[in-house]
Amino acid sequence: MAAPAVVVASATPAAVAETPVSSPVAATNVGISPSDADISAQRKDSDTKLSQGDASGAEAASNQVAAKEMVKVAIAQMSQGKLDDAEKELNDAATRDPKQSLVYYNMAVLRLKQGRTDDALKQFEASFLNGFAYFDEMQKDPDLDGIRNDPRFTALVKKYRTTT
Repeated sequence: MAAPAVVVASATPAAVAETPVSSPVAATNVGISPSDADISAQRKDSDTKLSQGDASGAEAASNQVAAKEMVKVAIAQMSQGKLDDAEKELNDAATRDPKQSLVYYNMAVLRLKQGRTDDALKQFEASFLNGFAYFDEMQKDPDLDGIRNDPRFTALVKKYRTTT
């Protein structure tokens, strides 16, 4: 599979730069968003499962796609300062796909925006426990500037980040 592009965008309407990377996410100035390529591939998987008669597999894959789309909506809402709406969207996404690490990562970003650092740390850990693998993108997320040097956060990152 070819490496998808990562879209780096600001929270304001600015130019979008694309850089090829190996991870299927898009880094924005608000959280980390699933890439369109990742969502498209998963949507095709859902369609294939459905056409092969695997209804439960299609449902699970479709819920995963829906959760990723909901993460994108929540990021857009956070960018506009609609934190309550973003929280609802992320909670709904977690219901659809409770193992989607980007749901918890972006909930952590939301908690930071709300000034709830302790809750953010819990959400970061939930993200890491659910397979978060986008540590390079995380380093570029300006929403983490206020927590980046917090010893509790650095300990969490050290605990879960694997070197490749």
